[in-house]
Amino acid sequence: MVGFPALYRATARLIRKTARIVFWVPWSVALFTGILLPIFLLLGWEIRPPTNENGVVLVMADFVDGSGKAGTGFLVSPTLIMTAGHVVCEDSELGRTPSRDIDIVFFDQGRRTDTISATWYIGTWEESLSMDYAILEIEEKPKSFKDKWVFPIGDSEDVQVGDKVECIGFLGKTIDSGKPERQKFSGEISMKDGVNPARIGVNMQVVGGMSGAPVLYKGKVIGVATSKYEESSGIMYVLPTRKILKYAGDTLNEEGIDIPGI
Repeated sequence: MVGFPALYRATARLIRKTARIVFWVPWSVALFTGILLPIFLLLGWEIRPPTNENGVVLVMADFVDGSGKAGTGFLVSPTLIMTAGHVVCEDSELGRTPSRDIDIVFFDQGRRTDTISATWYIGTWEESLSMDYAILEIEEKPKSFKDKWVFPIGDSEDVQVGDKVECIGFLGKTIDSGKPERQKFSGEISMKDGVNPARIGVNMQVVGGMSGAPVLYKGKVIGVATSKYEESSGIMYVLPTRKILKYAGDTLNEEGIDIPGI
């Protein structure tokens, strides 16, 4: 049985601890928001939205001749995936046509969680126009879907040469091994409105499987990874979001499709 003096001392300690917390928490919040935060912003620090890699998906397309392709895609709405057009199109006697057998594979911390069929919604793969994108529609949201998986669309005009960007995609060698893995790469804008005004150059490690991956600036997608500048170079071509929205925006708006950023 606990005696009254012991109970009194324990209660007094609890009251003192609670009083310290009640006193210091408001002062700490005020110190951060009123003094430290403005200093961080003046020094160029940025508060970015968290990147949820579960919104980056594996896109797998099979074609009538028995061949197949795989690449990266990302959620731009709960049921729409953006990727590179060449990932889901094939060259045939009829021209470049989208696959009728497309699967979207979702992963959570390296574990495959859902495989959902998708259909071509809008897009094109036309090198003469420097257009290489596709928006796919999945039949249903994955069971574990969260709103934060959807990537907001940014304006590609906001980036300048030298700006730091990130790209999240699947590694081709891991896809071939049957154990797909995502990886984040960092780089910087190396050219813009130069060799090809429809594309942006990013100085970044380029690996197979990255086609269709989102290129992020301050947490928002400013382009879609499409190809290397040259086979021997470390420059990746990125199709700017502004170019994509010029072609797809009106259709999406007419259909009442809501994509953050459009």
